[in-house]
Amino acid sequence: MGHYKSNLRDIEFALFEVLERDRLFGQHGYDEVDLDTARALLAEVDRLARADLAASYEDGDRNPPVYDPETRSVTIPILPPLATDHVKLVCGGSARRPPLVKPHGTDIT
Repeated sequence: MGHYKSNLRDIEFALFEVLERDRLFGQHGYDEVDLDTARALLAEVDRLARADLAASYEDGDRNPPVYDPETRSVTIPILPPLATDHVKLVCGGSARRPPLVKPHGTDIT
């Protein structure tokens, strides 16, 4: 287990008690989702973050990306294998990182 600690109760509080996102369940594309299903999904993502991905967080915390204002470039450390698998999952099977974009939409990769 890595050093990452999530707070699932705070996430659930923000989503369901403050933002009342549970009101969307059963409608608008969420026909098959209820509060128990949503809590189960959040619990699994929490487990995934703490158990499977936490090791890659540790390396990223110790070796953060470095911005060079002179060349306007960002150096990103090489991803550990587990993080690469995560990037593949998020990017739909591609290990290519998504482009970094400035607020005005200028590509800085």
